Amino acid sequence: MTAQKIKQVSLNLFAEKGFEGTSLSGIAKGVGIKKPSIYAHFINKDDIYLAVFEEVFSKYVHAITEAYEEIQSRPVEEKIYHLLHTTCKYSSQHQASIVMFKRAILFPPPHLKEIIQKKALEFEKKQEEILSQLFTEAIEKGMIAKQPIEQLISSYFCILDGNVFHLFFYKEHQKLDNEAHEAHNQERMMNIWKIYWQGLCVDKEAGLRL
Repeated sequence: MTAQKIKQVSLNLFAEKGFEGTSLSGIAKGVGIKKPSIYAHFINKDDIYLAVFEEVFSKYVHAITEAYEEIQSRPVEEKIYHLLHTTCKYSSQHQASIVMFKRAILFPPPHLKEIIQKKALEFEKKQEEILSQLFTEAIEKGMIAKQPIEQLISSYFCILDGNVFHLFFYKEHQKLDNEAHEAHNQERMMNIWKIYWQGLCVDKEAGLRL
């Protein structure tokens, strides 16, 4: 239990302050133990950081994979939208994890950079494999014009990243409760999706069907 508590407190601190701004003393204080007690569970701060990152990474990958597996029988447009919606919803519900994950990728501790980048590429590859299958299906069914899959994947990531940024910014500055925040996110995402999908589709009315 203490090891998990250490990871939870560390996650919040790493998300807020980054690796350099987080100290073992601060972690110990947050957990409610003395600093030496940490060494019964972890070797040092690097060990904690990598353990937290690995847990965040694994849960994020699991959420994406599970979302994809749930939608196999749906029309392709619904599949892509569901994947986008699920990823954004997960990001909203696990903000500390996503902030820590993004911060680790963008600003990794120099001595841990290689390990972090390897995981980041693994995650990116997993997402690209899923999206490649979905966009290929959409092209083969004649829903969208034949075009480079890489460009379609890049466009999806732009929509995703923009939505995730808005999720964090809007909730922080508008001080909405969770229900109101979710309703706002749902409406905004649907409006963006209609324009995005309509722009891709051969049939320009297709974006209005979801």
